Amino acid sequence: MDSEQGISEFLKHDINPLLTHLSKSGELHSVIDGYQETIDAKVGGLYKHRKNYDDTISSINKKMASLLDKKQVEAQNMYPHYFERFKTDGVEHNMYIGEAITKEEGFKPLYLYNLRLWQLQVMCEMENAYRGVQLTTY
Repeated sequence: MDSEQGISEFLKHDINPLLTHLSKSGELHSVIDGYQETIDAKVGGLYKHRKNYDDTISSINKKMASLLDKKQVEAQNMYPHYFERFKTDGVEHNMYIGEAITKEEGFKPLYLYNLRLWQLQVMCEMENAYRGVQLTTY
């Protein structure tokens, strides 16, 4: 059990029953009702800030993936290659280059070096785009 799951279980099984009991007294009723209104029914716990975090990460990943996809069109013009983008907890990609993939042109190491340089440049552009999102968010 990880920390987040342990905290959720603690809140669900130990704290929430206690709060339900305490809400029966008039003094704490409004405060506890306010807290219980913030509990997500699906998750059974406080999820507002976690959902905001997840939504922010998802939005950033979509922007980074979109930028990478646009830049990939340029890279294909440099030298045809196989490109695979996938999402994990971020945005990752694999590139496969070589004469076996494109038999039309002879492979030269210069093509590989150019694509490596392209990767570094795109990572810098993605970092700058992220910084732009970060500045507008905060």
